[in-house]
This record gives sequence, structure tokens and C-alpha cells, in this order.
Amino acid sequence: MSEPKPPSSPSAEAVLRPNLEEREVSPLAKASLGPSAGDPVVREVWQRAERRMVDLLGVGVAHRRIDGLVLQANPAAIAILGLQRDERGELRPNPALACLRDDGSPCPAEEEPFARAIASGENQGPIRMGLRRREDLVTWAMHQVLLVQHPVDGHLLGAVHSVLDITAWRDSSDALRRSQDLLRKAQEIARVGSWDWDLQRDTVVWTEEMHRIFGVPVDAFDGRPETAIRTVHPDDRAKLEQATRADMATYTSRPLEFRVVWPDGEVREVWAEGEMIQDDAGTPIRMFGAVQDVTERRRAEREHRSLEEQLRQAQKMDSVGQLAGGVAHDFNNLLQVILGNAELAFGVKDDPARVQEILGEIRRGAERAAELTQQLLVFSRRQVIRPIVLDLNQLLERLVKMLVRLLGEGVELGFTPGAAAAHVSADPGAIEQVVVNLALNARDAVSGRGSIRLETVIESVERIPADQPWASRGPFVCLRIIDDGCGMTPQIQEHIFEPFFTTKPPGKGTGLGLSVVYGIVRQHAGLVSVRSQPGQGSCFEVKLPLSAGAPTKSRKETLDEVPGGEETILVVEDEPMVRELALNLLTQAGYRVLVAADGEEALEVFKAHQSQIDLVLLDVVMPKLGGREVRDAVRKLSPGIRVLFTSGYDLGARGVFSPEPGERVIPKPYRAPELLRRIREVLEAKAPEVT
Repeated sequence: MSEPKPPSSPSAEAVLRPNLEEREVSPLAKASLGPSAGDPVVREVWQRAERRMVDLLGVGVAHRRIDGLVLQANPAAIAILGLQRDERGELRPNPALACLRDDGSPCPAEEEPFARAIASGENQGPIRMGLRRREDLVTWAMHQVLLVQHPVDGHLLGAVHSVLDITAWRDSSDALRRSQDLLRKAQEIARVGSWDWDLQRDTVVWTEEMHRIFGVPVDAFDGRPETAIRTVHPDDRAKLEQATRADMATYTSRPLEFRVVWPDGEVREVWAEGEMIQDDAGTPIRMFGAVQDVTERRRAEREHRSLEEQLRQAQKMDSVGQLAGGVAHDFNNLLQVILGNAELAFGVKDDPARVQEILGEIRRGAERAAELTQQLLVFSRRQVIRPIVLDLNQLLERLVKMLVRLLGEGVELGFTPGAAAAHVSADPGAIEQVVVNLALNARDAVSGRGSIRLETVIESVERIPADQPWASRGPFVCLRIIDDGCGMTPQIQEHIFEPFFTTKPPGKGTGLGLSVVYGIVRQHAGLVSVRSQPGQGSCFEVKLPLSAGAPTKSRKETLDEVPGGEETILVVEDEPMVRELALNLLTQAGYRVLVAADGEEALEVFKAHQSQIDLVLLDVVMPKLGGREVRDAVRKLSPGIRVLFTSGYDLGARGVFSPEPGERVIPKPYRAPELLRRIREVLEAKAPEVT
């Protein structure tokens, strides 16, 4: 059935569809349009096509009379505006549906776009408004209202009301906004900011958190890379620029830490990582990345390391305190041997062989005292690993004698060495520390009264534990420390090697003993494990790679075997007896010797005899001026002067002195041949370069 023909009188539809309205067609137009031009049937076809197209549009279109009556509307308009038929069959908006402003508040009837257009006589839109269909369902739409006037007298006929459903867009926009708010809050909490650098425009965009991290207000940042670089600490700018250029050249991304300086001078530490974006031709066009303020984290890490080191030192010194009684006993015995034999030697007349025998006893006693001192240094120093090939069984045999004093009379200590040679490449002091820490742990497990057994065996390890990947398969020397103490639950065993973990009551332990063991074993590419059950004791196993080499047995030189010389040596030593000993040794070896009791006197003597002095034998720790200050002063006077340092301290551990490249240090106590050998080596070595 055909649609009714549009009215011939002017109407809103006639105004809206001027190209389809019946009108005069010129002969020229008819010739160009063909025989169908002006044919009513053809016009009807076009009108149907137009109405069909409007019906299929997603945009709602409604023709409304001035009183609000809807003359015609496509399906989209009916759905979006919620139009319905009233009792007279006329199409009108549903008054039960509430209208909402863009912010969600109720919209009065006079603010509705159509009503506002009719009342004001002005076109409206675009205007965002919502229509609440039920409590949990709102349709949001973009409204536009175009007024329609009579073509003759201009009076208002009504309007064309177009609407576009933007509910999905608004929901996604709200979701995006919520996501952005969450991201902004997350960046604020995590102290993470992000940046975007447009390489073609050479502009940088910062998020809000970036401004907080760099201490730059939003209105003070102009978006130029140069402005961003100026916030970086001057000492770190070259590093940052170099890393950026490398990333751009290789299209890689590497994290970097650097410092930034706030306007008030505060220095902050940040972590940054970026990513390069390139176009289809491979040209870099953008870089974006993230920056995190890690100042507090790094500060906490430094404090943690400092505290851990202090506690580790406290644990070592606690062990020294426990050793003090037994070591003092041994030292007194050794001093008795030394003093007694010295007095005995004074009483020997005309028997050189007997004197030599007595002097040998004195030397052996002094060497044993030096060994005790080295064992004490194991605990008091921050040890640097210096591995040598050693026989673990021989080391343990010497150490067991000290452990007897350390563990107390209530502990029965035994050592069963394996039949095979137990050669390992290890630092003797570090391994002694491992054994002592495990022995102290075992003593606590037996509550000071029980048995502890040490034994060594050779084992082949084929499976490396996943938590100790630094080790390699092969033969190991296995040291077992077995006790019959209280044992441990599986839960405790999981944590025993963690720093600060302890089962001891407050004040009874630092929780560092076993973590130190773990660290030293790792440094030696070894393995450490424990087997234990409550009430059945524990067995700790330390496995060190078996060494194919053999321990070197160096024969100690005698004075007759070490050459002397005729050079002039300045001996700077604050201890009178040691100074006198050095004077006698060097004089006997043929050297000319000058002496000074402290740093200030050393400079006076050096200035007076500068042209004659070939070498300065210089104690490191002295009153008034220390060895380093004296060294620097004499080098200014004579840049090529040779210096040999000597000290009774572990200099690397104390952190008070670090020799320059080419400089040598001889530790106290030294044997006379060793001192003479070192002096010859320094004198014959290449002189320091003059700078």
C-alpha cells in the first residue's frame, strides 16, 4: 500500500524535504534527468527510500509540533526518547521517565532541550542529557533541536529533534576516567611517575607524580627536555644522557638510577626505565617510560646493611670475648716459654749450640703466639676472601685446640679426619670462621653440656640444589659438624641461614652466625646443608670443591740466606722495642739506619737527610701524624722515594689505610728474614713515577 501523498500546502515536512516536493521542473532539467523526471511514481519511490534510510539510522530523528506532539519519528528516536502512544493514539514522550542533567541531577521540564528551544526561539544543542528508565538503567543521549518556521509568515511550527545514544561511549569514558584516577592514585602511592617524549616535536609530557618526584610545580615545567635534564644532579647528567643515546641507538631499554635535585637543594634518588617507539621506517618517534622515587628504599637498604655489619661485628667480638679466657691462658704459657728460655740463654756460657737450641724454643713460642693473634683477627676483622690451597684436615687439627677453650669444659669435642687428602682452595681465616660459628651453634644446641664431633670425607656431588646454583658438580671435601643437642623442626630449618633469624631469647644471639656461614660457603662456590630432628641433634654439612693442587710447603729463610745492603733507611716506629729491633736487624744487614719515633719527627729527619735516604720503613698507625700523612709529605719533598709500610692491624678491615698501586705492606709480627727480603724487593723495584 502506498504512502499518502504529502499535503500541497506548506508544512514542516515540505520545508525539511525540499528536494522531493512536487515543483516545476525546467525543460533543461527534464532533459538531463531523463523521462522519469517529475513523475509522481518516481517521487514516491524516492520518498520511500528516504524514509527507509532514516528508519535505519542509529541517529534518532523526530518531527515535533510546537505543542510537543510527535508528527513522525524513526525507530531510533522512539527508543532513545522513550516515546509512546497516549489514549488518543498520539505519539508523545513518556512523562513517567525522569530526565537527568549531564551531572546526573534531575532536569526540570523547562530545561528539556525541545522545551527550551520552543520557549527561547533558538536552536539547541548539542546537549548531553539522560533518561532514567528504571532505577538501575539510564539512557544517555546527545540532543540537538532545529526549529521549523512557516515559509510564508515565519511563525513557529515546531522542531526537528535529533538524538544520538551515547550510553556506551559515556560508560567507557567513565571507566577510562576511573581507570585514570586509579592509575594516578597508584602512582602517587608507589611514588611512580610516567613520561612521554615526542621526539619529532621534542616535547615531554609528565604525569602529576613526575612533578612531585622531581620537585617541579606543574606551571614551572615547559615540556622541554632541557628543562627536565636540569633537574638531574650535575654529577649524574652525563650518565643519563649517555644511557639515553645508547637506548636510542640500539632500541633497547635498560633501567638506570640517578639523583635529582629539588629547588630547595634536597637530593632524591630515582629509578627510571624507558622504551623506544619507532615508525614503519625504523625511525625513533617517541620514548616513554616510568620513574620511581627510591630514596627511602635506598636509605633503608643502606641502614640495613650498616646494621647488619654492626651486628656481624658484634657477633664476632662476642666470640672474641668468649675466647679471651682460653687465649689468655695459652698466651701466658707461651710467654712463660719465651721469658724462661731467654733467661736460660743468659746463663749459658761457652756453649753456642745450647744457645742456638734455646733461641729455637723462643722463636717457636713467638710463632705460636702469632698464630693465636691471627685466630683472634679472624673474628674482629671484615674479612676479604684470599684463597690458597690448604689441607683442611691440618687446619681443623690446629683449630680444634682453640675450640676446646671456646666451647667450655662441659662439651666433649672430637675430630675424625678422612683417610683421603682434603685439599681445598680456600681462605684459611674464612674457613676457621665457618667452623667456629658452627661449633658455637652446636654448643648452644647442647646447652653447654654434650658432645660435638667434626669429621671430613670426600664426596662426589652430582645434583646441585636449586637454592645454591653457584656450585658445580664434581668432587667435594665434606666437613660435618654433628651434635647431640635439641635438634630443630623442619619449619626452623627453612629459615636458619636467613640473616637475623634466631631461636635464642633476646640478648643471647644476633641471628647472624649461620648467615655468615652461608655467605662464606657461597664465596667459595661450596654447598651448605643441615639434617636435624627435634630431640635427636643436628648435622651441618659444609662442602668445598676438592682441589687438585697440593699445599705449598715453604721453607723459612734464615738471616744468612737473605742479602743485605748499604742503602740508607729511615725507620719510623712509635713502639721503642720494635724500633730498636728494626735498627739492630738492619744495621747487622749492612744498612745505614735513621730512626724516628713519630710522624712529625720523621719529617724533620727526612728534611735533614733527604738526599741520603733511599727507603722509608713506615708504621701505618702512629700518634701525631699517621703513616699515610707522612708518606704524602715525603713524596712532595722527594717524589721518587720508596716506602715500605708495616702494621700490626688488619688495614683492609679497619678501613684506615689503603696502599697505593705498587706499594707494599709487611704485617707484624714479622720474622727478620722476611723483613730483609721485603726491603730488598722494594729497593730493587722500579721507583714510583713522578707526577
